[in-house]
Amino acid sequence: MTFNYDGTLLAYALSFNGSDWQEFRIIDLITMEEYPERLKWCKFSNIAWRKDMNGFFYNRYPDQRSVHSNKKGYYNAVYWHNIGTNQEEDILIYEDKTEKELSFLPEVSDDNKYLILKVYNGTEPKSKLYYRTLDKF
Repeated sequence: MTFNYDGTLLAYALSFNGSDWQEFRIIDLITMEEYPERLKWCKFSNIAWRKDMNGFFYNRYPDQRSVHSNKKGYYNAVYWHNIGTNQEEDILIYEDKTEKELSFLPEVSDDNKYLILKVYNGTEPKSKLYYRTLDKF
C-alpha cells in the first residue's frame, strides 16, 4: 500500500487465495471512491508516485493470459500508469529481454528528478541500481 505525496490517493494490492500475484487498485481518500482501473500481473511489485500525482511507476510481468505456464514469473518490466486510465494504456518504461529473471523495483528520487530502479535477480545477494531523468514524465 502506497500513498501519493499529499495523502489523498492510496494504491493498494490485493492477492487472492494466498497467491503471490497481486492486483493493484486506487482509492481517493477524500471521496472514498475507488478508481475503475485494475493493475494486474504484479508480484513483489512496487509503486513510485510522481510528486505531481497524475500517476506512478510500477513493475509487473507480461499479460499472463499470453504466457506459457512455465514462463509466468519471467520478464518483469517497469510501466508508467496515468491515474484514471486502463492498464492497456500504460507506457513501458524499461524491460530487459536478455535477462528473463531480473526484477525491477521503481522509486522516484526525493527531488522528483530521477526514476531509480533497484534491479535484482531472484534471491541472489547482488543487486544493481539504474536511473534516468524524469524530464519526459
